[in-house]
Amino acid sequence: VKKIKIHRPTMTKMKSYGCTANQSEIFGKFSHKRQKPDLFFSKKRFAIFIDGCFWHKCPRCYTEPKSSRDYWNAKINKNVTRDLQITLQLTNENIRVLRFWEHEIEENLENCFIKFKSKYYEHK
Repeated sequence: VKKIKIHRPTMTKMKSYGCTANQSEIFGKFSHKRQKPDLFFSKKRFAIFIDGCFWHKCPRCYTEPKSSRDYWNAKINKNVTRDLQITLQLTNENIRVLRFWEHEIEENLENCFIKFKSKYYEHK
């Protein structure tokens, strides 16, 4: 499993927008850690998920496994379904959701930050 590192200056910027690192009180109702956003901004009710390209079936990067296809396809399709359910649930609770693919973060973090700022300041 590949960990995505967000460098310190970017995390400092995110925290200046009110990002909380510990969401257990806010998202305690979710039964599993994987269902919590990677970043959450409580004042704006804004959640960010960074989805791994393989595990969440990125349309650009995903390559079907060559072995144990039935197992992996079922597992990955379950992830995709859960992502949609979580986004819908949070949206219904007036929490805005922004999702990035892992390759977007790795290739152009500044673009992701611009997209974040644009969505963060949208009036909803």
